[in-house]
Amino acid sequence: PWQAALIDERAGLFYLSRGMTGIGNRFIARAYATLQAWGANAKAAQMRDRYPALAEAPLADERGGHTSTSTPPALR
Repeated sequence: PWQAALIDERAGLFYLSRGMTGIGNRFIARAYATLQAWGANAKAAQMRDRYPALAEAPLADERGGHTSTSTPPALR
């Protein structure tokens, strides 16, 4: 799972660096959701700090799972 999150984050950065914010943010959101589902809450928190568009994303529940499978509105 961590490999998928890493690949998605790097792809998101690639697209964001080229001004393609829509697809870039979708990859970043998917990486974030994967990390939360995997229980990598420290890395997910780091991503929330690094990518302001994730500020509206749902937090992990107390068990470390993701509370929602939908993409946050700010990243659609």
